[in-house]
Amino acid sequence: MRSQAVHWFDTENDRVPPNYFELLTRFAELAHSRVNIEKISMQGADEGGREATQHEILLLFDGRPARILVKDLGDWFDVGGLLGQLNTEIAASGKSDRFLTLHSDDQSAQVVLGNAAKRLALRREYDFPVADDPDAPVHTGQEYERRVLAEMGKNKR
Repeated sequence: MRSQAVHWFDTENDRVPPNYFELLTRFAELAHSRVNIEKISMQGADEGGREATQHEILLLFDGRPARILVKDLGDWFDVGGLLGQLNTEIAASGKSDRFLTLHSDDQSAQVVLGNAAKRLALRREYDFPVADDPDAPVHTGQEYERRVLAEMGKNKR
């Protein structure tokens, strides 16, 4: 689902490594009136004959070259790592906007971009569902996956 206010996505992707290029393209669409994200490229942890625990994403952020390192989590997105580093780039641009996730009870993430202080004030005053941990949907999905695999293992005996 795409809109100008929020981007929803499944934190488990059908690719290894996850399709960060597509996800960042969606974030660029979400953010286009506030920040400019373009020329996205990625080198996976297993590319280039090296063993690494991170994927390297290169992009232009408001015209400046940026390097983002995200953890290799198999087919799961490193949501917290990605948003944290994007927010660092926004802060370096001198802007008050930040990417935030909304509370989720499953493995989906809903990302919004806006003034962080104002959104946190909305959370305090009106119970606006800003998430404390952007990786919570990943943890929820991984725990569910572990339970299913454990149950499948019990049924094989």
